[in-house]
Amino acid sequence: AQQLAQHAGDELALPSLMTLTPEVARGLAAYSGKLSLAGVRSLSSGAAEGLASYAGRQLCLDGLDTFLPDAASVLGRIQTNLSLNGLAVLTLEIAEAFANHRGDVSLLRVEHLDVDVAKVVARHEGQRDLRNLRDLSKEAAVALSRYKGPLLSLESLGVFILENRATFDTEASDALFGNPHIRMFDEDEDESEWLSETDDDDCKGDG
Repeated sequence: AQQLAQHAGDELALPSLMTLTPEVARGLAAYSGKLSLAGVRSLSSGAAEGLASYAGRQLCLDGLDTFLPDAASVLGRIQTNLSLNGLAVLTLEIAEAFANHRGDVSLLRVEHLDVDVAKVVARHEGQRDLRNLRDLSKEAAVALSRYKGPLLSLESLGVFILENRATFDTEASDALFGNPHIRMFDEDEDESEWLSETDDDDCKGDG
């Protein structure tokens, strides 16, 4: 791992690495470029602690579909961009763990937020990519509309609201579209392109 950390390129992708031990994590944390560990399926708190010193451009852990709150708390302290596109359910504990994380966090598999989680995401200090979020109650939508971070991407929700404007709550819709910190659609593309835009290739480097 220490030899890999000396990799001269600006990106190190290790898709075949399935298990991350604390020792290996500490070695890889020394890498200064984008680090992609998409093959890792679970993350112990010890392995998360091993990654805690990582200060590179982006840490990609897209193979994780869940992790323990202790590991989430450690990752929340890593002030770099994080890609967690395997995580389908954003729990309250995980949302709280990332509340003070000022880097970008990509969560492309998350399609639903309950109202308590939405309230926490609204307090997040960094950029959040939830472009595939579609399932949101009125209360959760109003809570999420209070987001004041640099950017919250909600493109699929924007398309959903436009397609269902007759039934989607007007107060919630106006609050979301009226927030300059929230991107509800890509202004450079037409509606058919919004529906198909799910670019999750950022962390699939060649290694």
